[in-house]
Parts: sequence; structure tokens; C-alpha cells
Amino acid sequence: MLLGLFILLTQNVHSQTETIVEGKVIDLKTGEPVTGARVTFQGTSDYTITNFDGNFKLKTKKESDSLEIYYIGYNSKNIFITRGIKQQVTIQLETKERLFRTVKTINKVDLAKKIIEKAQDNKDKYNFEKLQSFECESFTKIQIAVNNVSDDLKNKRLLKSVESVFDTMSYLSEDKNKQVLPIFISENLSNFYYNKSPRLNKEVIIASRVKGIICEAVKGALNFHRYSAP
Repeated sequence: MLLGLFILLTQNVHSQTETIVEGKVIDLKTGEPVTGARVTFQGTSDYTITNFDGNFKLKTKKESDSLEIYYIGYNSKNIFITRGIKQQVTIQLETKERLFRTVKTINKVDLAKKIIEKAQDNKDKYNFEKLQSFECESFTKIQIAVNNVSDDLKNKRLLKSVESVFDTMSYLSEDKNKQVLPIFISENLSNFYYNKSPRLNKEVIIASRVKGIICEAVKGALNFHRYSAP
């Protein structure tokens, strides 16, 4: 009875002894710290994660004599430790090396053509004209321009009033070195509403802009009339 009681007390004291492990996890080849590695007392649920510098501290009162270290891209590793004491360890992880067979892929399908064909197949299904009612934002643009404007024409007295328009409307030409004369530009942004039955539609203009030599000429004529009137 005394022997059994002694063994029981010894096991109880041993089971209450705390094992503390402090250490660092590094890359075997580079020596760089491994951040985010999982360190676990094997056979228990006690674990920790290495910090930015690869350091960790882990303790347990459970019976475990080894650590298991795991991180994606590295081979997992087990190391033995001494139970019931505080100890320092440095753990080196080896990167996983995998050999992949080369694979040659040949795509004989034009993806753009496939997308267009699917859109055409569903054209009737998603036709907005079949809707009972809908609303949308609409943008309308009308532009008339003359390309290859020479410097002589640009310096004409008639075009002096619209000289600034050449720079602001240069986007009409793909060639930035080519002079473009915007005769007329009209832009409208509106909300469009439609109802099928009864058939009604309405367009509310949000913003509108009209610009060009015609507009400038009319404006110039009005100013001339204003200042020349008796």
C-alpha cells in the first residue's frame, strides 16, 4: 500500500511539472526567420505560432517529450525535448522540393469568339425590349470635324475666335501632330425611362454641352451686333 501511494504521488507531482520551451525557427539554407510556423507539443492541443522574427514560447503541463513544427512550403519536423524543465532550442526547417513534369497545352478555341457566340445565343433572352419597363443612363455624342488644318488656315481672322478650341478638342485626332478643326460637337447625358404597356418613354437631360466653330461664330456675331448697335 505504501509503495502504491508513493508511485501515485510521484506521478501526480510529475504530471503537474510544467515544460517550457523557448526558441526560434529559421530556414536551413538562408538562416532567415520563418514567420507563422506552427509549433505544437506532440500529442497535445498546446501550440503557438512564431512571430515576425521566428521566435516562440510554448509551455504545457501535459506529458509530451517532443515538438512538432509545421509550415507551408517546408518539411514538417519533430524534435525531442526534456520534460519538466525550461529550455532553449533553435529549429531549422528545410524547404520542400517538388519535381513537376512539363505539360504543353494547346488552346485551339478562340476565347473571344466563344464569348461572342454565347452573347449571341442569349441575345433574345436578355433583350431589354422584352421588359415591361426599364430605366437607364444614356450618353449621346455628335461630332463633326475637319482634319489636316494648315497653319495658314488656323491663322485666318475667321478662326481667331476659336483658336483655343484646337487644343481642347485635340482628342478628335489619333495623330497628335495633326491639327483638327472642330466644326460642331454636341454631348448629352440623360436618364431614359421606358414603359411597354401603355407605351411611354421619357428622357431627362442631366447635362448638356455644345461646342465648335459654329457655336463660336454665332457667339461672335451676337457680340458684334451688341457692340455695333446704336
